[in-house]
Amino acid sequence: SGAPMLEALATLLCLLAAVAFWLHRSGRVSFGHADLLKINPFGGASSVATDPFSASDGWLPTGLGVELPYDDIEAYEALAEELKGMQRNAPGVQDLHQQCINKLMQRACSSLLAIWKASIEIDRLFRMHRTNRLSTAEWELVEAEFEAFREERLAVSEQASWLRPGWPGGWGESIWHDAHRALMRARQKMLDDGYDPADARVPPAGKLRFSPADRVQCNVGKDGSGGVKWISGTVITSWDLPYKVALDNGSRVTAPQDSDNLIRAAPPDDPGTPAAADLTLWRPYRFKPGDRVACNCGPDGFRAGTVLERNILSDLVPGESTAVAAPPGKKVRAAYAVRLDGPEQRVVLAPMDLPKVVRAATPEDEERSKAESQGAAGAEGGPAVQAEGTQAAEEPSGTAPGTAAGTVAAGSAQGAAGGDEAVAGQEKAASNGTPD
Repeated sequence: SGAPMLEALATLLCLLAAVAFWLHRSGRVSFGHADLLKINPFGGASSVATDPFSASDGWLPTGLGVELPYDDIEAYEALAEELKGMQRNAPGVQDLHQQCINKLMQRACSSLLAIWKASIEIDRLFRMHRTNRLSTAEWELVEAEFEAFREERLAVSEQASWLRPGWPGGWGESIWHDAHRALMRARQKMLDDGYDPADARVPPAGKLRFSPADRVQCNVGKDGSGGVKWISGTVITSWDLPYKVALDNGSRVTAPQDSDNLIRAAPPDDPGTPAAADLTLWRPYRFKPGDRVACNCGPDGFRAGTVLERNILSDLVPGESTAVAAPPGKKVRAAYAVRLDGPEQRVVLAPMDLPKVVRAATPEDEERSKAESQGAAGAEGGPAVQAEGTQAAEEPSGTAPGTAAGTVAAGSAQGAAGGDEAVAGQEKAASNGTPD
């Protein structure tokens, strides 16, 4: 009868579809939508292997379809190379430095647009991969293409911290936030001028629920009764995840997901951002080489000295010259290198640019230093010895509290191992060239 034949035909079609799916997922054959429609249930599949990034049927991907702003990247790199070749006090260096800052900001804005578009596309392709419409081989090609956008994020942050160093990480901490704000201002102006929001020239709206300065509540774990503990705060950055939020209790947290389970809008009766809240992402260094400061040397209290160098970021190993050196596998990270007064002329590294670690020398500091120098008059000056590092507490740093700072000889320091959490490649770029 007809029913058994229909059942057999349906079974055969299911088997053929299963075989086609297996071939596609394994990467042996890439079937486009049109290819699947050509399958002959009585004669097998008629499709042939195709390039996953050249299919014309509209079902297979054609790559991310987004390019980085290579003209802006090359224009900045040309200026940066010129700046690196100039002496710090050379004529015109300040003007060139400002040109580099402006050009890097332009690069960041253009790259952020490309990163946004590429992120949207890779999310779409990832969903295709999860629903078995994109083979593993095809997805790996997509991921490889997106790697260039990840590298651009790191490169721009690295260059920003080199041009404008500061605490805790220099301009690299906020350049993408600054670019986001610039694009949102440009978007609003274009909409006010009558542009269609769907116009490709109009920057896209932010993809996250909250904007900088929005009041929110963050899930910070469990309270004493085992329930969720929520603390109010103010959004600092929202150009991409994770959110950075300054909590009202003075600490900072990140929210890696835009979910009400982690971050939610503050209630209507929220009192607003406290007047004393610190919403800055970074600040320029307070001191420059030659400034008189006092360093927290632990049991010895604050000791007066002179700033030798700032923005010390290096991953060089002992034996390499012309730079700060570190023990194998470690990195030197510090805000300042300071030569303390006294016959030993020892050098300490101030790991953080905070008043509790290093501050401007007071008249009392100078008097103490003068008295100690006079008391040591006539004594034979010995070689520089390993000194105790300035103390750090509470806030994260590349140098652990109590870490010993090394001696300085011929412009290089040894000792004071730092952490490894900095962006890869940032240390070398930040320690070379004209900006300091």
